[in-house]
Amino acid sequence: MPETELENELAFFEYGPEDRALLGELKPVLEQHAERLVAAFYRHLLSFPETQQHLRDPEVTKRLLREQRRYLLSLAGPGVDAAYVLERRRIGEMHERIGLGPRWYIGAYSLYFGLLVPLICEHSAGDTLRSERILVALQKLMNFDMQIAMESYIGRRERDLQHLNDELAAAGRQLARDLESTGVELRQTAERARAAERLASIGVLVAGLAHEIGTPMGVIRGHAKLLEPHVQGEDAQWRLQTIQQQIGRISRIIESLLGMARPQRSRRLPVELRPLIENTVAFLREKFNRRGIEPRLELADIGSVAGDP
Repeated sequence: MPETELENELAFFEYGPEDRALLGELKPVLEQHAERLVAAFYRHLLSFPETQQHLRDPEVTKRLLREQRRYLLSLAGPGVDAAYVLERRRIGEMHERIGLGPRWYIGAYSLYFGLLVPLICEHSAGDTLRSERILVALQKLMNFDMQIAMESYIGRRERDLQHLNDELAAAGRQLARDLESTGVELRQTAERARAAERLASIGVLVAGLAHEIGTPMGVIRGHAKLLEPHVQGEDAQWRLQTIQQQIGRISRIIESLLGMARPQRSRRLPVELRPLIENTVAFLREKFNRRGIEPRLELADIGSVAGDP
């Protein structure tokens, strides 16, 4: 806490040198009764299940009682400076860390104040005005201590909340990215489903066309075959042979269309590459022609590979 801020805080509680001097008189009283006061505080903690669980470990209990005794002795006219504030803040953080919220250490301050009232009155030997002044000074200091402890508790909670907010914000951004990615995947899946529907429709159409075209092609092929003995002349024989070749080409295209229209499970068979390439080129020849491309095949005996025809 900056020095100027500390001075303002003390001024707000009206804690000054006179209060410090009055509390300085309590040093012998606190030293004499510290053990009894801490024991009363310890018995009070044992009355509540929430605090009992923190006192199961003997080492924790021993450390707690030692810290409480040190705190009581520090009330005897302390110099309130940065080191004092740091120590009080540490007490607040310790309570928060072990799970004791503000109501517990506020209760502890109230308990100690109640226990100290009769001791201070006894110390003042019937001087009511002096007792009141010492009690007011003690109350100012304890209220200041409670404020520091509360600020420590609130500060830690705010840091935890900020961390949680950061985590939630990061999770929200990740969720938005995941949703966007999921949306893209869903759109792609929907598009693939529509494409599959279109292909299925095309398959039905192709199968029908293949049947309608295949039947007359078979008839033409049969009549062409019957004409072979009756056609004379080399030129006429070449033309008849060309007709039969083109009918064969159309039949291969129809077979390819039927193969695409009725997709089957993948199978691995020996596939002759040369006829496969020739059929593919024949299937695409019209597209080549429209683009001014003249495909030329120079295929050696390239054998077969294992694959799906």
